Amino acid sequence: MILAVCCCMPAVSLQAARVIEPIQTVSEPLGLDPGIVALGDRLFHDLRLSRNNTVSCAHCHRLNAGGDDDMPVSIGIEGKAGDVNAPTVFNLNLNIAFFWDGRASTLEELVGMPLKDDREMDTDWPEVLSKLGKDRKMVADFERLFPGKGMTKETIARSIADFMRSLVTLDSPMDRWLNGEKDALTHEQLRGYRLFKSYGCVACHQGEAVGGNMYAGMGAFQDYFRDRKRPLTIADNGRFNVTGDERDRHVFKVPGLRRH
Repeated sequence: MILAVCCCMPAVSLQAARVIEPIQTVSEPLGLDPGIVALGDRLFHDLRLSRNNTVSCAHCHRLNAGGDDDMPVSIGIEGKAGDVNAPTVFNLNLNIAFFWDGRASTLEELVGMPLKDDREMDTDWPEVLSKLGKDRKMVADFERLFPGKGMTKETIARSIADFMRSLVTLDSPMDRWLNGEKDALTHEQLRGYRLFKSYGCVACHQGEAVGGNMYAGMGAFQDYFRDRKRPLTIADNGRFNVTGDERDRHVFKVPGLRRH
């Protein structure tokens, strides 16, 4: 049993036990400039990134509530409803790609997409640069942090992306248990983890983010779209909308299960 291994085995065997666990500890991101991360934090919460100054990134990704908005579909500018729910931004840097259909390959690419979506922020880079360019302190911060570049759409995207890269959930009880702290998880939690593995959940939910590193068809145990009882939408096509490959219809990025 895993519990017996963690409690009784010597250090060398414990290390071997960690290697075979399907879930791994989260690593701290390296190479981030604290100043750029702090600037990205400000931008992440800046309403000026939307056309009418009412919606920020944090509108759908609440850092005090799991990094998402806990809504069936996200609500953007002027109360407009999107097609899907917002994924958490915690541990996002551990994902294979971004958005449920994986249409963004980098966090920098991700930043520009909600900004231009007419149901999210409904603006464009020239408008954002014009508004932020009137903020003398922010302009000065960009000049200091990005010498020779200053404020551009690329440096704005980089700042927000680096802030999101910093949003990792380090030192969780699960991580402490994986590192050998036998009392970090309760007996009930350990029982749940054993069941999680025995039921095969780890086939899709594994790694540092406990998911987010592969794609899978929607509905592992039943026909999700048949049982949902509402019409299909374009968003329901999933990866098919990105690749055009029929094998990708209704295939989505597996959600990571870690939360703040």
